[in-house]
Amino acid sequence: MQAAQQTLELATASGEPWLIGVATGILGVNALRMPGKIEDQLAATAELRNSGSVLRRAEMLQWTSILLAQQGRMDEAMVMVDRAGAIWAELRIDMWTAIGQPLFVGNALLTAGRPTDAVQPLRSALKAALDAGSTGVASTISGLLARCLTLTGDHGAALTEADHAAQMTGPGDIVSEVVWRGARVRALAGLGEGEQALALAHEMSQIAADVDVAEYRFEIAMDMAEAERVGGNVRAASERLEWALADSEWRGAHAFAEQARDALAQLAAG
Repeated sequence: MQAAQQTLELATASGEPWLIGVATGILGVNALRMPGKIEDQLAATAELRNSGSVLRRAEMLQWTSILLAQQGRMDEAMVMVDRAGAIWAELRIDMWTAIGQPLFVGNALLTAGRPTDAVQPLRSALKAALDAGSTGVASTISGLLARCLTLTGDHGAALTEADHAAQMTGPGDIVSEVVWRGARVRALAGLGEGEQALALAHEMSQIAADVDVAEYRFEIAMDMAEAERVGGNVRAASERLEWALADSEWRGAHAFAEQARDALAQLAAG
């Protein structure tokens, strides 16, 4: 949030309207991804979409899709992605069509608990990012793809993809650092490597200590719980899952709550 505020201050000093619009959009997105009730955040995005620049409207639309996906409202989420895509197309920013569109579709599907369906759009976004030489965004997409692979049971392929993501991750890219580690934790746990999974999970948690983004907090709790479960610490796993469930219910993140309930049921079943 502090970095986004500094970006806005620099943009304001430049006097360039388009740059101010982009910086304001970044600040708004950061605020909307912090922990809070989704209905309140959706109301805030609607207000932001109706004010400011076209760029801000596009930013708000695409991130609204992720909020809706957390609630399991996938039809509405896809409408938001399409509306954002129409704006970027009108602005003739072809890179977003090639990378951003499938990225937000895949991310929304993954968020909603549909990793199998998310694989194809994320593969498409990753190829486009690599073809364009955009390794920064490619590292994040690769990490998301690795997460999909391990959640669908392909743990070996997930480890390989997570390694690719790690190799592309640049200095200071906390998002990619967290995403590929989370995927690797899941894959190691899926292969029964509880000790390695738990050690990496704790490392991931430390890296993300200052990242106050709701979906990352949820995913980290779920990943830590899986590592604890495989490591034999059922009580710790249950506590993390109970937190993820309570927080998701409070936020109105129904898709997340369902994922936490499923994990608790699997834990209880042994």
